[in-house]
Amino acid sequence: MFEAPGVEVLDGAEGADLRPGGLQAGPMWMSAFTSPSLTGSRDVGRVWKRLYCNVGRGNDPRRSRLGRREVYGEKEGLGDNAKHPQTTMKGQPVSILTYYRLLYSLAFQFDFNVARSLLPSPDVVSVVLSSTGRVKYVLVNGVRMLTLRPTDGFFTLSIEAGEIVRRASRPPRFRVVVRGGEVARVKGSILKPIVLDIDPHLRPGDEVIVVDELDNLVGVGKLKLPPVVVKSLEKGEVVRVRALREGGVVGGSSERG
Repeated sequence: MFEAPGVEVLDGAEGADLRPGGLQAGPMWMSAFTSPSLTGSRDVGRVWKRLYCNVGRGNDPRRSRLGRREVYGEKEGLGDNAKHPQTTMKGQPVSILTYYRLLYSLAFQFDFNVARSLLPSPDVVSVVLSSTGRVKYVLVNGVRMLTLRPTDGFFTLSIEAGEIVRRASRPPRFRVVVRGGEVARVKGSILKPIVLDIDPHLRPGDEVIVVDELDNLVGVGKLKLPPVVVKSLEKGEVVRVRALREGGVVGGSSERG
């Protein structure tokens, strides 16, 4: 029988299915409740609590510690890193499964060439998990490159990641082009009067890199308007800037939406 760490199996429950995918309906699971040793409803409740709540719910392995180790490569002994990953930023190595999930998520968001440039090998990629065991930060050689947006599952870019995206793609892909002479005036937003060009394939909410006329990286941020609307406007916010090349992180937070 599969033994789950930290789960005590009571007498008569040896036939329960404890696979990471969750409890499966069938004779093995029902035998835990039909055993002669379980005579009272309280005993049945104890079996349910210890097997169901501690191992998994339904078919979602992410709801248990066992399942999170299987899906996200979570390991024991994270210490303070598991409670405060945003301050310690000590990553842990990723499993092959986790690496390819991150890789193909990036390929969906950008393209495969950009994804392979950002995550070249599982040997140099590490992750910081949230308190629920899900990936929060992605590190490459110890440098934070990506932050997972919990609202939609896409990644936000650091300034280092923005430079890699610039090198791995051809203009105007993923770009918002601004006047280089106006860069010093940029604080938290890219406004329409300084925008010269924009990738027509972008959509509102996409992560973009901001460059000047010579394709030098200025910053990274989130697109606020559709490109067709940007070209027709005379003023307004086009990009919410998250980080600038020379000015550091705008607003003091790398997770600004």
